[in-house]
Amino acid sequence: MELVDNNGMTLTYSDLMEQVACMEIFLSKQWKLSYGSVVAIYAHADRHAIIAILAMASRGICFVGLDVTTQIN
Repeated sequence: MELVDNNGMTLTYSDLMEQVACMEIFLSKQWKLSYGSVVAIYAHADRHAIIAILAMASRGICFVGLDVTTQIN
């Protein structure tokens, strides 16, 4: 079974979870985000956004998705 994003890119669940684990490390070490941190996501609904959302959810990071069709001033 595979995940297919809005660009038609596919990713197996095994590969997805591997990338989520890497993103969890990046979020905690590079950005110093930990349980209870709050962040906003401004991204298209592609595999990168899905990976980031799953990584944040598994680390207990609160996130708010921003609409990419809305211009930020």
